[in-house]
Amino acid sequence: MAKAQVELADLTAYLREFSILLGAGVQLGRILTLLGESTNDPTLKAANEQLHSRVMAGSTLSEAMSQLPDVFDRFLICLVRAGEVGGVLDLTVAEAAEFCRGRVERQRNLRLQIALARAAGEDAQGRVEHTLEGLADSTALQYFCYMLGTMLSAEVPILQALDTAAEVLDGDRRQAVVKAREEVANRRTMTPALAEGGFPSVVVTLVEIGENEGSLDRTMIRAGDIVGAWVEGAAHRALEA
Repeated sequence: MAKAQVELADLTAYLREFSILLGAGVQLGRILTLLGESTNDPTLKAANEQLHSRVMAGSTLSEAMSQLPDVFDRFLICLVRAGEVGGVLDLTVAEAAEFCRGRVERQRNLRLQIALARAAGEDAQGRVEHTLEGLADSTALQYFCYMLGTMLSAEVPILQALDTAAEVLDGDRRQAVVKAREEVANRRTMTPALAEGGFPSVVVTLVEIGENEGSLDRTMIRAGDIVGAWVEGAAHRALEA
């Protein structure tokens, strides 16, 4: 969720404090002032100062974050935008913090793997880095699943959730979500549109189950977990090759 300039652990702490203050009813401008006082990471502190200036000038939080793509990535910005629209900003920021927290541990493991690859030789390191570069589509799919599940669990309307979650995808999959949204708007299942758009069978299956059982929020989170496991597994296999 964060670029290399900001450590995920620092961003996680920032988002957790943000969500707690939102939940306590503290006004957004005051929250950003408090976060500026408590944040230690210099890059994040500077970004927070810019957020505060833009929000006080009339921008929404998501608009302000979108001007700082080196700190806040599309996944986080889309979650914030969905929270603003759905009136559940405290919940979506809390979910973003929880997602970051899980990624902190995965990032540590990945760094260890790359360190071991360096020790094993340049060829092994190259395999790992090449594999990671090729995982962009899977990572985007993971984000989509988590975003959709998170927004639905926060009671964001499904059409709005699909619009927002689609922003992290590209190409055929993004078009498939656009078509799926049309199907949902016409009170039809979105499963065929996703299947035709190249979504993996396991994700399509979980969507179908979620639609049939009224548990799409939970099944999308599970789909995100599965895709995340694929990403980690690919990195492991690169080391073992």
